[in-house]
Amino acid sequence: MMKGATGSRTDSDTAQLYTLEGLAAAVVLLLAVTYALNAFVVSPTSDVNPGTETNQRVAEDLLAVAAENNATGTNNTKLRELLLNWNATAGGIGFENSTDGVYYYEGEDPDPDGLEFGEDLRNVLTKNGVSYNIDATFRKENRTGEITIVDKGEPTTSALSASRTVVLLDDDNVTKTTSPNDNVNLSTTTTYPIPKDPSRSTDVYNQVRVRITVWT
Repeated sequence: MMKGATGSRTDSDTAQLYTLEGLAAAVVLLLAVTYALNAFVVSPTSDVNPGTETNQRVAEDLLAVAAENNATGTNNTKLRELLLNWNATAGGIGFENSTDGVYYYEGEDPDPDGLEFGEDLRNVLTKNGVSYNIDATFRKENRTGEITIVDKGEPTTSALSASRTVVLLDDDNVTKTTSPNDNVNLSTTTTYPIPKDPSRSTDVYNQVRVRITVWT
């Protein structure tokens, strides 16, 4: 009887050993699969861009800095300068130094030699191979209007966006007008593409949402 008991314990120990070996093998397999997934490299033709989240953070940081008041005064920001960089000269209506034939910047940075924000975009995005578009939305009567500021092509499926709101005032002036010595403010100009918000009875001209879409 004692011998039989010993044999039973041996069989039990052997079974437990096999079970532990099986669990260990399963754990090793699971770790191998996890490692393989984490080490997966996205090919250039994949719809998944490994840099998209980084690109979006960069775009958000650019907008955050551009929305801060600069040293020249309160409510004077790089984004406001971008929106007001409008040339109302007869025969040349459009954003200052915009692409010939259109009012916006097509395939190029927004006036980088005249705008700090344009220079920032060139140095941070364009020189690093990141494409982007910029558009602006605003209230127009009983609907939402939209204009293009920068058009650098069709975004990929992995494109991401960041945005900021800019408040324009009635007494804001466009950058360049029909006469070098005349200032044309938004409340009187007839060529500026963003109209006065009819729901505003204060000195606020319009609230404009500037959106930048980035992709590589």
